[in-house]
Amino acid sequence: MSLCAVPAAEARTLPNAVLLAVANDTTGNGTDGSPAGSGTRPNIHQIITQFEQAIAPYETIHPTQIAHPPLPTQSLPTSHAAIDQALQQTLQAYKQATQSDKQAQAQLQTAFNAYINALQLFVQVGDLDILTQQTPDSTAVVSYLEDALYTQAEVSADFQILQQAHAAGDNSELLAALLDMTQLEQQKVSDIKTATKILAKMTSTLQAGLSD
Repeated sequence: MSLCAVPAAEARTLPNAVLLAVANDTTGNGTDGSPAGSGTRPNIHQIITQFEQAIAPYETIHPTQIAHPPLPTQSLPTSHAAIDQALQQTLQAYKQATQSDKQAQAQLQTAFNAYINALQLFVQVGDLDILTQQTPDSTAVVSYLEDALYTQAEVSADFQILQQAHAAGDNSELLAALLDMTQLEQQKVSDIKTATKILAKMTSTLQAGLSD
């Protein structure tokens, strides 16, 4: 895409389009206690609670903070045309990240359901020492999911900044907030996927124990 000047009408409507698109993608995220009716995605807070309740008779976990490298600092364009182009590109990246978020949360719900089903069978006939041995994995699952909640809170804070930048007509600040939100969404997706992989491994261990 060339850095040619954006038509004046498009330049005025682009910030509005960014705000509307981001608001639509952010509402009803399903990560935490969203208002009823705001979305249909799994609620990660509820998954954490149900997971902890399920393993409580067999494991004692102490979630830890997940260490992430600082988000990379990106140099922002300065010309109006370059800022508008970057806004369009970053908005597409943000939409892709939120779509990946939806898919990751759906996969998490499936993995969680499979684990609970395996656990309910395993505790009836399996070696409960295996559950104790899974404590580090259980700790990691909750740690990564809690990190996803923290990251979503940061996304929500950035959305407030984005709204303020839009109200002030500051497209440079609008772009900075959107870039940060995109990177945070990508980090959150990574957290959810990691937790899902660990859950799947734990489920496989329990299923193997049932077949012994």
